[in-house]
Amino acid sequence: MIDREIKKKFAVIGNPIKHSKSPKIHEIFAKEKDISLYYSKILANHSNFHTAIKDFSNQGGVGLNVTLPFKQLAYDLSDTVSESAIKARAVNTLTFKNNRIYGDNTDGSGFIYDIEKNYNQSIFSKTILIFGYGGATRGILGPIIDKKPSLITIINRSEIDKDNLYKQYNCSDIININSFDSSNNTKYDLVINATSAGKNNGFINFPNGYINNDCFCYDLSYSDGETEFIIWARKQGAKKMTQGLGMLIEQAADSFNIWHGTRPNTKNIKEKI
Repeated sequence: MIDREIKKKFAVIGNPIKHSKSPKIHEIFAKEKDISLYYSKILANHSNFHTAIKDFSNQGGVGLNVTLPFKQLAYDLSDTVSESAIKARAVNTLTFKNNRIYGDNTDGSGFIYDIEKNYNQSIFSKTILIFGYGGATRGILGPIIDKKPSLITIINRSEIDKDNLYKQYNCSDIININSFDSSNNTKYDLVINATSAGKNNGFINFPNGYINNDCFCYDLSYSDGETEFIIWARKQGAKKMTQGLGMLIEQAADSFNIWHGTRPNTKNIKEKI
C-alpha cells in the first residue's frame, strides 16, 4: 500500500463543495491508468481563495479543479493561460509547476463531447438559449460558437457588456442579449442552464415559452434529484433533458489528460459514482 503522503496531490475548490463528485471521478480514472494520487475537496470563499490556492501549492499540490464561483478568480491568478482559458476568461483547471500557475479551461470541450458524443445532439445551425453569463457560460460559449449555430440568446439577471462580449467572441451576428423579463417570440432547439439555481439556496424564476417541440434541455449543474431547471423544463413540455454530470465527467477527463498526459475512458462512469 502506497503511503498517502507520497501520492501526488490534487483537489477541487469551490463553494459549495460538499456535493462534488470530482474526487470519486478522478479516483476511478487513476485506477484505470494505474496512477497513484490523492484527490480532496477544498471549501473556500472570495476572501480566502488566493490563500487557499497558495497553501495548496506550498503543501505540494500538483493540480486543482476550480468550480463555482471561482473560475474568473482562477483566471486572474494564473501566470500562464491556455487559448481556451483566454477565450473564456475563466479557468477550471490549475496546474502548479516550477513555481508557476498554469490555467486551462476544459468546460467547453467537456460540454461539447458530452452533448455530441453521448447524446448525439448536433449544434450546427441550431438555435440556442443560455440562462446566465458567469464563468460556466464563458467556458462553453467559445466551443459552441465554433460549432456554428444559427442563433445564441443569452439571458442574464444583471446587465451584460454587449460590446465587450461581441469583441471577445467576434460574434455579434449570431448572439442576442436579453433580460429575464424580456418578451420572447423564439422557440429554441437547445436550452442551457448556466445559472447557480439550486446552489447556496439560489432560486431562478425561469421564464416561459422558450422550448420547441424537439428541444434538448441541458443543465450544467447536477444533483442526486431533479434540479430546479429540469423541473421547469419538464413543465414547459421538454421531452429530452439532462443534468451536467456527463459534462463534469468529460471535463474531468480532459483535466486528467492535462495533468497526466493520458485521457481515461469515460464510458459507464456515471454508474460508478
